[in-house]
Amino acid sequence: MGKNQKGFGAIEIVLIVVVATVLAATGWYALHTKRQTDQILSQSEKTSQTAAGSEKSGGAASSSSGGSAAPASNAAKDLIISQWGVKLPLPPAISDAYYSVAKDDAGFPNAYSLGTKSLTALDPQCAPDQIGAGLIVRQTAAQHDQNASYKDPLNYPVFQTKVGNYYYQLQHTQQGCSSDNSADQKQQSVFMSFQTAFSGIAVE
Repeated sequence: MGKNQKGFGAIEIVLIVVVATVLAATGWYALHTKRQTDQILSQSEKTSQTAAGSEKSGGAASSSSGGSAAPASNAAKDLIISQWGVKLPLPPAISDAYYSVAKDDAGFPNAYSLGTKSLTALDPQCAPDQIGAGLIVRQTAAQHDQNASYKDPLNYPVFQTKVGNYYYQLQHTQQGCSSDNSADQKQQSVFMSFQTAFSGIAVE
């Protein structure tokens, strides 16, 4: 009887250690991902202070005309980020895509938040100027080369996609945009479609 009780106690301890390890690993991953995104946005803000005034005065975002948000409006269904002079070819699933300055101007002018009208219609918190579906960020060639020299991608990320004089990266938002499961699922599928679009990023 005494042996069984000791054995059961040892199993309980092992289970507690395993559960604690899983929880710690999950917490570390979430913190690590958030820290990396914050670092990217912070670097983008610091390196582009001089350009912020002129780019922001033209509106939060526009495609072929001014406005507070930029819809995909041309015949080829491209999302044109006119402030950067680049375009993303849109798959049919996100033909109503648009972009905006992220909430609290995070990363501006080197970051824009992405979303779709259909996602925003499900929950206003899913709009690009709130949480959105993803972020498109850029870094200068000088910043890219400097970050590469540090060989520390956690604190000094190096973007891989070069268009013109900048390097670009697409990032997922760090949280769901709604308490409604259908909106959260839509957010995930919209981001996957933006990944497809991002693979075709080109000069406008």
